Amino acid sequence: MTKLDRSFILSVLRNNDQLLAPAQHKICLPILNRIYKKMIYDLKFDDMKVYENLIIDGHHRYLASILSEVPLYHIKLCRQKLSLQLSITGKRMLTLSKKNGIPKKRF
Repeated sequence: MTKLDRSFILSVLRNNDQLLAPAQHKICLPILNRIYKKMIYDLKFDDMKVYENLIIDGHHRYLASILSEVPLYHIKLCRQKLSLQLSITGKRMLTLSKKNGIPKKRF
């Protein structure tokens, strides 16, 4: 099992051409390490939530699945489910503009 560090993660991500876009800008390395180890030992995780090509829920799980080469399923959300999901979590809000569907962040 490889110890995850910034250089290893970036090298794997640079070689992967099928990446989804993140909705958050930072990843916690201890959380990523913990999920990565669990995936290596074949523990099951909830599906991640994706709107079009944007990760809504499951950033750490998504990166850990790429690094551990364990497939992770994702649920595709529609616009109505996206707004409902974000209002329930109470975290950083992400809304879609009505004109072109581009994500806008509100804090």
